[in-house]
Amino acid sequence: MDLYEEHSLSVADLDDIDIEQMDEDSFVNYLMPFVENILHDEILKSIKKLLTIEQFRNERARLMYIEKCYELPEKHTLNLVERLVKLRKPDAGIDVDYVAKVLTFPATNVLNRCYCDPEYEKEGLDFLRKHLHKAWQFIFE
Repeated sequence: MDLYEEHSLSVADLDDIDIEQMDEDSFVNYLMPFVENILHDEILKSIKKLLTIEQFRNERARLMYIEKCYELPEKHTLNLVERLVKLRKPDAGIDVDYVAKVLTFPATNVLNRCYCDPEYEKEGLDFLRKHLHKAWQFIFE
């Protein structure tokens, strides 16, 4: 048994869940354990800590990484969403900061995965394109 198999997530089989009766809360409660298990997995924590120590040993490099990978894309997206909301006037209660994060965070996830798994690049980029199309349809149409 390899390290991945030994520490893989145990999740409910979809056959054990009444998908037709699933509501918003049960949907969230089904997915959150995946996130929580990854977040609290001790081996994954150790690996991330090691990578973080190496990556951020240089303060200048750390700040540049944060700016280029997180702050600039989020600011750019926020600016675009603010402008589109003013121009297209979708639902008056739209939270542009929230929408910007919804649009930006999957990209960060795809990038992080691509760094670890370069073969994921095409699938990840295809997902991001689809995500952006869906977000547009949901918010602006």
